[in-house]
Amino acid sequence: MNRNMIRMMLVMFCVLAITPAVFAQTTIKLFDPVALNYSPSGTSSTSPYTFGTTSVYLSCPVNPTGTISGANGGNLTVDDNVTVNGTNICPNGGGCFSGVTDLAFAYAGYGYPIDAFSGALYSSIAPINISSQLTAGINQYTFNLVDGGALYGSTEINLNTNCTVVAAPAAFPAPVCHRNNGSSGQRTIMVGSQGALDAHLAHGDTVGPCTVSQ
Repeated sequence: MNRNMIRMMLVMFCVLAITPAVFAQTTIKLFDPVALNYSPSGTSSTSPYTFGTTSVYLSCPVNPTGTISGANGGNLTVDDNVTVNGTNICPNGGGCFSGVTDLAFAYAGYGYPIDAFSGALYSSIAPINISSQLTAGINQYTFNLVDGGALYGSTEINLNTNCTVVAAPAAFPAPVCHRNNGSSGQRTIMVGSQGALDAHLAHGDTVGPCTVSQ
């Protein structure tokens, strides 16, 4: 093997070593739109009403990313809050809307979509970054739509993330698709603990058996 070939191999090795893993983005629909409705009697900020709940197990890489958005990655509106594992992720701890154009008109909008009439009922907000709420490895995340009184409703709500939805963790040992960092193909292995599973997920392996041989 001549020197030029050795140099080329070293350069390729260095590039592979310093190139960060790239994870595909996934869009997960959490909630369909909820038409405007009157809050149940007794609903208040201290006695809220949960009008939507979705729980998912996510398998996240190191440095997971995620945003909550409306349809097609656009703005969203929720009266009042969206919570992730009990934490309100709306801006500044307030509601997930920037204003009500006309409260009397909003009441008259009972039964209509919250963004009806070109947004005349409520003003929407930009997608919300929830990356700080996500953790590497497999964890359960519960998303709630929470009402604090008067009216409730929401647009479609989606999670856009580099995590993937997985089934609830099975008893160990569990299958993992071990990718060998792309150096020598991939193969299915069995791991015996959550710690071992997290370590494999951290460098790009995925839960479950490999489905395509390389």
